[in-house]
Amino acid sequence: MSEHAQDSSRQQNRIGPMLPHSPDEEHRASTPLELFFFWNVNLSIGLSIIVAALTLGSVGAYKARVTVGKPFRSGMEMAIIGTVSALAGYVVGLIFKVPTVP
Repeated sequence: MSEHAQDSSRQQNRIGPMLPHSPDEEHRASTPLELFFFWNVNLSIGLSIIVAALTLGSVGAYKARVTVGKPFRSGMEMAIIGTVSALAGYVVGLIFKVPTVP
């Protein structure tokens, strides 16, 4: 086996298996937004934050399982960072008085 192939093999093992593109990934990304079609805005905001945090936590836990790390810790880290980032964006919108409804 060539040196390049060995390096590539080691990198593949360290990173984990490459996942195939799922045809319905775009649908999964829109799930927190779909809540706004069924409930009022205030309830939908809270529910979408919860759904997004759970999704981010799942992705973080999966990342730790595929690479190296503790799944619970990685999941919580990703969920907290993502949720705080989203809330910071919301607060910036409030500061600049961005209209919530066009």
